[in-house]
Amino acid sequence: MGKPLVSIACLTYNHEKYIKDAIEGFLSQKTEFDYEILIHDDASTDRTADIIRRYEIKYPNKIYGIYQRENQLSKIIEDGNMLQDYLYPVCKGKYIALCEGDDFWIDPDKLQMQVNYLESHPECAAVCHDAVCIDCRDATIYPIHPYFGEKYLTNEEVIIQYRGDVPTASMMYRRDAICMDKFFMQGGLGDYAHELYAITKGKIYFSSRIMSVYRAMHEGSWTMTHSSDIEKGIMLRGKVLNFLRRYDAYTKGEYHHAIVYKESLFVLDSIYLCRNLDVYEIENIIRRCNVQTENQYKEFLTRMEMVYKQMYVEEYYPALMKTFAEKYSRIYIWGAGKFGQRVARQLLNHSKDFEAFIVSEPSGQKVMGKPVVGLDEVPYPAEDVGIIIAVNIQNWDEIRGYFEKNGEFHYIYPYGVTEIM
Repeated sequence: MGKPLVSIACLTYNHEKYIKDAIEGFLSQKTEFDYEILIHDDASTDRTADIIRRYEIKYPNKIYGIYQRENQLSKIIEDGNMLQDYLYPVCKGKYIALCEGDDFWIDPDKLQMQVNYLESHPECAAVCHDAVCIDCRDATIYPIHPYFGEKYLTNEEVIIQYRGDVPTASMMYRRDAICMDKFFMQGGLGDYAHELYAITKGKIYFSSRIMSVYRAMHEGSWTMTHSSDIEKGIMLRGKVLNFLRRYDAYTKGEYHHAIVYKESLFVLDSIYLCRNLDVYEIENIIRRCNVQTENQYKEFLTRMEMVYKQMYVEEYYPALMKTFAEKYSRIYIWGAGKFGQRVARQLLNHSKDFEAFIVSEPSGQKVMGKPVVGLDEVPYPAEDVGIIIAVNIQNWDEIRGYFEKNGEFHYIYPYGVTEIM
């Protein structure tokens, strides 16, 4: 075999039940070029390494195994990364395709199609595609559909991931789009960090063709571990949030609003993990997380606790809202639904009245005895008016754009806590 055009990089650990599917998917590729398969086994305790060795013997010029005697993931220090440390240095290809040992490819034309696109579009740093997911708890199969239609992803879409993650097994990168600066290896989610680095090098193209399968929620999987262990799940999100703050500085604030939006989603996602816990239990978890991380994620954890109380604790009255409400003589609440009514009760329970609710399409009705008006119906000078935004994060992102464009009213968003402008 000549020098491979593509290197397939596969990380695996205790994937005895699945690794054969992954390898067969690699071998099934029909290409006009040579490609190599590099598989890193992280000291599996089952028969994963034995299966890889059998394939390596059968395909000595195609498959290359890297076998650890001790598990390396458990020993990785803060700036370590499995792909960066063990696979990328030995990849020979111009392009690198990713697939973990519990996922697999189902389209024999996948590599050829992705290479064709990258070869003919030099502005493109990476390509990806749609996939299906198998939920191993009940064998449910469904399409992932992170995006609809063939398209270049906007940088905001890559950062925010409105409909969820791009499947890791769908990604192919130019080699120079994965040689990441050191701090990217501290991001907590390796595939996410790869994507954020790639958009600093070029565009990412998405194909709606389903060409791989993602296995979720099997025993020992990343998804199962981080959904069942609340503390581990929360600390991971804190780690990614810290990375996003550094990425914001790295990109000189170019994607700041998308990053802030993503941070808010991480806060809400962490709250969802704690959905069956009471305030006392959450406070204890946050305390333990701070101790374990030496307060490294304290800002994130404090924000999470504040948003949780804002959403669920009737008597809660955050200091930022109290200070804001006392600063302006006329207070309005944007949003008349459950979020807005929660804010209203918090104000009234602490002897602070407000003028009205604001909605985008008022119909003359009243809520909690207060009028519901449009922003253009506010009769007072903007400098006297404070508006408390009380909507969900999706609606807030749209509303924020309006306020930034017009810039006349003062406002806060307590459901995001740090969104004070």
